[in-house]
Amino acid sequence: MKLKILISLCLALSPYAMNKGVYGNDDRVEATFYPDQIIKDQAKAVAAMVYNSHIKEIDENTHEFMWGKYGLLDNFCKDVPFVGQPTASNCTAFLISPTKVMTAGHCIRSTYHCSDTKFVFNYNIENITGPHAPYDRFRINGAKVYSCKNIDVTITDKNTQLDYAIIELDRPVEGVTPLKVRTQGSAELGDGVYMIGTPDGIPLKITDNASVFDSTNDIFFRTDLDAFHRNSGSPVFNEKTHEVEGILVRGRPDYETQGTCKAIKKCDSKNCPEGEEVTKMSATKVLDFLN
Repeated sequence: MKLKILISLCLALSPYAMNKGVYGNDDRVEATFYPDQIIKDQAKAVAAMVYNSHIKEIDENTHEFMWGKYGLLDNFCKDVPFVGQPTASNCTAFLISPTKVMTAGHCIRSTYHCSDTKFVFNYNIENITGPHAPYDRFRINGAKVYSCKNIDVTITDKNTQLDYAIIELDRPVEGVTPLKVRTQGSAELGDGVYMIGTPDGIPLKITDNASVFDSTNDIFFRTDLDAFHRNSGSPVFNEKTHEVEGILVRGRPDYETQGTCKAIKKCDSKNCPEGEEVTKMSATKVLDFLN
């Protein structure tokens, strides 16, 4: 924890926050195995966004991912975790009402993206089997798969850096409680936060032990969450209220070369990445779509 505090102080000196990677220790945990039941239950309302061409229905309880393994072609160093897991998800989304999800605006920008996207709930490691012969594909059992019916809002503003989307699904999500979002105010300096999402497309992970180190911008705040590519759209929560504070939207390279292999980029007091940027709920029109 002392290292996290030191890193946050270093980050606060930087005027921009774009890089991703790991701050201190890698705090990502399989969503199913997280010790806090409240947070573990929240993961039920978080979905993987998967292209239609990357998922195939086998039967009503089983789907197959038409995509690869994490690290298959990356020459990762031996200490990179989760190697070999499926990488089906291209972004993350979360349920805000029985028929609505939110994500990052850059994850779904057009009617074409809407027609080409599935929202997969229960994308958890214990539901995954495989890879299965003959094509070494993974299967997921018990997934709840929904289609995009309509894009209510999608914004990716390069000037203000506002980035979010609200999507209507093809039918209500059964048996899942929508997440509670912050409706007044916004995250403040020092607030503890955690996130649920699909880093690098792998099954749902919860990452915690992070805090807000800059909340001066009206559109987004900066934090030292351990976030990766394809975490975009992940809900970021206040650790005390368990409300969604915002949406993970921006970052840069996650890895760096170490000798002959590729390692996760890490931050310490001498080598400080610039943080993760999270769209504030207060900057969105989420209140217009809650029901």
